[in-house]
Amino acid sequence: ESIRDLRERAFTALHQALAHHADGETIALVSHQAVTKTLSCVLAGLPNTGFWRIRQDLCNLTLFDYNPADNTFSLAGLNDTCHLTTSPLAPSLPSRKDGGCRILLIRHGQTAWNEGASPSGTGERFRGRTDLPLDTVGQAQAHALATRLADEPIAAIYASPLLRARQTITPLATGRSLPTQSHESLLDIDYGRFQGLTHSEAKASYPELYAAWRKTPDRVRFPGGEGLSDVKARLQALLDDLVARHRGQTVTLVGHQIVNKVLACMLLDLDLDRIWRIRQDTTGINVFQQADDLGPPVFWHTLCLNDTCHLAPVRV
Repeated sequence: ESIRDLRERAFTALHQALAHHADGETIALVSHQAVTKTLSCVLAGLPNTGFWRIRQDLCNLTLFDYNPADNTFSLAGLNDTCHLTTSPLAPSLPSRKDGGCRILLIRHGQTAWNEGASPSGTGERFRGRTDLPLDTVGQAQAHALATRLADEPIAAIYASPLLRARQTITPLATGRSLPTQSHESLLDIDYGRFQGLTHSEAKASYPELYAAWRKTPDRVRFPGGEGLSDVKARLQALLDDLVARHRGQTVTLVGHQIVNKVLACMLLDLDLDRIWRIRQDTTGINVFQQADDLGPPVFWHTLCLNDTCHLAPVRV
């Protein structure tokens, strides 16, 4: 059969299953590589090339959140294989035999301004360039991350210059005596006048702009700040540098939610208006590897997205 036939029957089967379950329930679909790849591409809104960009290992878990209000799906985690490891403390991350650069992309740990922060925090705000430290949960996440990455062959660490990113990677860098190199390309988006506002405050002060940010984010330029195209341009420069400098090596990048979402969309060939389809939890790990057999342009494989296995002890 054709891929179109496969897409149609898999998507139909999913909606038939959803019709039998209430909002808030979890359902499991068990299938085959071609089916799970195809369905993942459909649900995430990936182009046809996404089939060759995403990895689906045996017995992996790929998680989507479904919003029945607008019939959309967001990718909460791709190709999770933590349960297959022989080392529960430091399960290995996927890799390929290709000789290209391998990237471990990490979001910083929790701060008082992050969603889900402790009651002592101030609630979720537009963080941007505000130089926030990690809170106690974020510090625990940073140590769990260091344990998780203990056996990874990391050649270099690049982090946003902001404190929350540098604190996140400090336990790993210190344990390895590996310097953390600050990189301006990984700075959080400049929210301009939105910076420091809660979401309710931003919605009240800039209702049209806030609505556009939630629906068509790539068309928004924050007053006195940046747009997603600016973030994309600086990240492309970073990628070009990494490909030239770290062939055959693994590098770690520590960034922020929007920065990581933009980079993930770039490597998945996904339109930036779909950044809300890609979830990035605090200290979540994403793994990308450059393919040697295709290009130019440089082609990237997405081996996993938003891996948070190391946070289970932190949540407890």
